[in-house]
Amino acid sequence: DCLLEPLKGNPHVVIFPGASISERCWGAERFCSVAKRLVEKGYKVVVVGGYEDRDEAELITGAGGLNLAGMTTLGETAAVISSSRLLISGDSGVLHIAVGLDIPTVSLFGPGIAVKWAPRGEKHIVLNRQLDCSPCTRFGTTPPCPRGVRCMKEITAVQVLDAAVRLLRIVHHEIGRAHV
Repeated sequence: DCLLEPLKGNPHVVIFPGASISERCWGAERFCSVAKRLVEKGYKVVVVGGYEDRDEAELITGAGGLNLAGMTTLGETAAVISSSRLLISGDSGVLHIAVGLDIPTVSLFGPGIAVKWAPRGEKHIVLNRQLDCSPCTRFGTTPPCPRGVRCMKEITAVQVLDAAVRLLRIVHHEIGRAHV
């Protein structure tokens, strides 16, 4: 609660820009574009991640948001996610935490095996270009990409924003029904 105090109770969306494998990263500039549009729509944006994600998180929250990257334990990150309306993330452990907490997600898949690991259900939108070279992960290993990680780069900020807005409308509708 103390970490989220600057939000003054306003609804927020969490972004996790990191990944343990560089090929699974989408890029701070794209996340920044999405964050900026979400802020314009009245949502607060909170970026979580490890200390190594701090610079990217600073760029993303420059549009108006709260940078918690490198400032939370895994448990605190889960608590921040649990109070959010939505998580936007690549294929990551943080994504699976949100799913486990029943938080809607927009996930970005490219090298990873979406058929095996992507969240399922109406609260989850998986963006995957499904290029002929992806998924390239085999036996738990993702090789360096000879094609410039097109599978991730071709997912646009507009696609991510549209997916986020679609899910946020569903969440807003469900919250409204709960209060009737």
